[in-house]
Amino acid sequence: MDCCASPLRFCLCDAKIGLRLAVIAAINIVYGAFCSMAQTDIKRMIAYSSVNHMGMRSWDGVFKCESISGAALQMINHGVITELCSSWWADL
Repeated sequence: MDCCASPLRFCLCDAKIGLRLAVIAAINIVYGAFCSMAQTDIKRMIAYSSVNHMGMRSWDGVFKCESISGAALQMINHGVITELCSSWWADL
């Protein structure tokens, strides 16, 4: 079966692997968001928001092959902003 003939159009040719990755990505998104909202320590909040963002990038990569370059750019931006926020918070 051709990859593009799949009803969900997974980026990966094996639909079973794509479905498993999509489920894991969805769990990462929900878990990271709820854990991030429950934190009072800023470093833990940033760490759980990073888990959330990685889930979002994994979700995009599973369903849209074109979004891998955008996901890489978003990961770089997230890393830079996280470091700037961490260094700013340490100065307070």
